[in-house]
Amino acid sequence: MVAFTPLYVSSGSLSIHRSQGKVAELRQELNSGGKKDRNHSAKKITLKKIVANMTMSNSDMIALFPDVIACMNIPSLEIKKMCFLFLVNYARLKPEVALDALPMLINDMEDSNPLVRALALRTISYIHVREFVESTVQPLKSLLGDDDPYVRKTAAFCVAKLYDHDRKLVEKSDLILRLNEMLKDDNPTVVSSAWPH
Repeated sequence: MVAFTPLYVSSGSLSIHRSQGKVAELRQELNSGGKKDRNHSAKKITLKKIVANMTMSNSDMIALFPDVIACMNIPSLEIKKMCFLFLVNYARLKPEVALDALPMLINDMEDSNPLVRALALRTISYIHVREFVESTVQPLKSLLGDDDPYVRKTAAFCVAKLYDHDRKLVEKSDLILRLNEMLKDDNPTVVSSAWPH
């Protein structure tokens, strides 16, 4: 008769293996597609899964940070929104990884699409990492005078966010002066955003 030794697996180790498997599976999905996926639909579906897991407080998704940052270069507003949401959520936990996204955000603030410019500016203003805060000032000065009223409105809001992060940085720049100039803007939405609350 052969002796049978039962295999005991704790629920904790089983859960770790499942989550590592899920992360590996999502990474593979995110990095697949290639030239066949011209509309990036596979990446969109995978990013939606990642964001859903992130919103359910699945901290394992942080392992996908570099992969998600790599997707920020894709010229799709829908993809950028999901990547930026991920970035805002995890930047404080992994600031050294988040810094890889900074040049892309700065570049997106010069995009021809005003929605991309505003989204990038709003995203950078929500990240409480020193390098992001300091990198906001110059583009913000430019975007306060943007041709698009939505971008100007977002920029006015971001001055307040930046002030919350670093009051001295805002006070020694001319952002408050520029914000006061926006009270003369032709667009009432921009004026209401520039108005002190």
